Amino acid sequence: MPEPYSPADADATTFDLAIVGGNVVTPRGIERVGIGIRAGQIAALAPDHTLSAARRTIDVTGQHVIPGLVDPEAHPGHTEPWAIDAETETRAAAAAGVTTWGIQSPSSRFGQEPYRFDGDPELCVSFHDVFENGRRSFEERSAIDFFFTFQMETDQQAGEIAEYAQRYGVTSFKFYGQWRSIDPDWWGRRAHANGLVRGWDDGTFFLALEQVARLGPPAIVAFHPENWEIARILEARLRETGREDTAAWDERSPDFLEADHLRHFAYLGGVLGARVYAQHCTNARSVDEARRAKDQGVELFVQSGPAWLYFTRDAWKIMPPLRGRDDIEALWGGLREGVIDAIGSDHVVARGSRSDPANRSVWSDRGTAFASRVEMLLPIMIHEGVHKGRISLERLVQVMCENPARIFGIYPQKGTIAVGSDADLVVVDLNKEVSVTDDLVWSRSGWTLLNGHVLKGWPVLTILRGAVISKWTSGSQRPEVEDLRIGRYLPRRCEPC
Repeated sequence: MPEPYSPADADATTFDLAIVGGNVVTPRGIERVGIGIRAGQIAALAPDHTLSAARRTIDVTGQHVIPGLVDPEAHPGHTEPWAIDAETETRAAAAAGVTTWGIQSPSSRFGQEPYRFDGDPELCVSFHDVFENGRRSFEERSAIDFFFTFQMETDQQAGEIAEYAQRYGVTSFKFYGQWRSIDPDWWGRRAHANGLVRGWDDGTFFLALEQVARLGPPAIVAFHPENWEIARILEARLRETGREDTAAWDERSPDFLEADHLRHFAYLGGVLGARVYAQHCTNARSVDEARRAKDQGVELFVQSGPAWLYFTRDAWKIMPPLRGRDDIEALWGGLREGVIDAIGSDHVVARGSRSDPANRSVWSDRGTAFASRVEMLLPIMIHEGVHKGRISLERLVQVMCENPARIFGIYPQKGTIAVGSDADLVVVDLNKEVSVTDDLVWSRSGWTLLNGHVLKGWPVLTILRGAVISKWTSGSQRPEVEDLRIGRYLPRRCEPC
């Protein structure tokens, strides 16, 4: 564990980099201290004047310094080859202050060549067959550090979880609730577009819970709660009435379908004594179900994201759907009281643009992503959360840095500003006000649903293991991102592994 700083430690030798003048958000609160960095780690936290000499010093007077963001959910390789997304999207993440990505992928999307968009059940294989190729190909191109969450489909994959943890340091495993059926043909290309080509049932989920319970922390089973077995009935009815508006996407998968799955999967986790993680909580009913499960002793962790904390259902089509204003306030309340533990971008590169003719009907809309989710991650949370008094800056750091790192087993290497931790830092200008345009975006999609919105509070400097990877200089239209490929794969370990 990182040790508390002492001024004496600061005088040992020259630092590679010193960050001075900032208001630093540490586990003890906001402190006016300097940060000495050596060999990619935080070597000292001490008053500026007590730090020894540094080869480079950056003065961030008047600004706040937080840990690099740990974004627990991103989906590179979703609609284009993995290698392309590693090049472009990790740079978009760096511009956003993300220094660690939790990459979620099925075996069919693990960097294989040639890339297959349409999917094929034969591509669903053991992760033993694809892991090393995926790790190598992403690490060769990534600008930020990363860990993997395997998206599970088969009994074989679930039965190999202990092997995955021991051999590769992968300890998190995800199930998509909307593809529980063994026969996913009803969804056609929509299932295949996600690379999920087999389907699964509660038995597969049960096998995974057994394995994770035996492994112990940080092993965890994550799930996307959304009951599409009922949603397919509601969608058919909406289509029959001629509905094509964006709000119909919410009505085909209403709030209770998410809450139903959250209750069901959390209950099974409690029965087996396994840690479980509900992704992208979107509504008040789900907050209530999460609260109930936690009160009953289930080791449940809950994630939401800026899309559902800001936009309403008329704004765009994403998965799971955007909701209403009351749901937004319920989510912020869940964040304040600790029912919601983490924030993730759920970043996917959008296909096409808002003006694409294919997007005239909610049913033919080619994408269920908006661009760029990762780049809007921190500004929305600062503008809507901190500046509007919904959460404190310290709570923001908990749910965007510390908690994801703890939940997924990379704390205290990541997620905190402490001596001995990786020197992953983000300098935040809480007063920087930006009128967002598409020209701001680094994501390959090149557009953002926030075009025309004004947000206050932006990351202006991102540091990964002591290296500056992004900087927003005064007068520039957007952050500059360094052409660095220094990202590393982060293996994790369970006690028995």
